Amino acid sequence: MDEVRLYFSSGRVIRLFRIESIFGGTRHVATILGAGISEEGIGGFRWTRGVKVVSILLVRLALATLDSSVAPRIEGGHKSMAAALDGALSQEPLWLVEMFGLVNNKPRYRHIFVRSNPGRKRYGPVAVSLSQRLRGENIRIFLNNSPVLGTPALERILLQLMEQAH
Repeated sequence: MDEVRLYFSSGRVIRLFRIESIFGGTRHVATILGAGISEEGIGGFRWTRGVKVVSILLVRLALATLDSSVAPRIEGGHKSMAAALDGALSQEPLWLVEMFGLVNNKPRYRHIFVRSNPGRKRYGPVAVSLSQRLRGENIRIFLNNSPVLGTPALERILLQLMEQAH
C-alpha cells in the first residue's frame, strides 16, 4: 500500500516540516531544512511555493475522500498554482527528489504526479493530480504531531495553505 504522511506545524503560519512516503514497501523521509535533523538518508526541502502547492494537492486528495465536492486535483492557467507545479515538474528540481526520493535511481515523483496539458502546449488550463497508486485514504495528515481527522480540520489546513501559496 502506497502512503504519504504530512506533518505540519502551526505557529504564525502553518507549514510542512516533515513528509514520509512509502511506495512499493520503500520508505523515504524528508524534513524542512533547518529542522536540526541530520540523519543519513533523509532529504531536505525549503518551504517554497512549490512545496506549498504539493502540500495543497496532497491535502485536497485526502479531503476528496471525505467530501465529494472537493476536486482531487489543481487546475489553472498562466501563473496559477497548477502552472507553477507543472513548470517545476518539467524542470525536475532537486527539491522534488529530496521530498520523494529515488526508485531504481529515478525520481519517484515521476510516478506520483499526473499532468494534463503539460507546459500548456495546447489551449486551455493545465491540471495536476496524483497517480491512482496514491489514494486519499492513504494520506495521513498531522498537525503539531496529532492526527488530523474530519472534514472541517482538513478544510482549515487547506485554506491556510492556499492563502500562503498565492
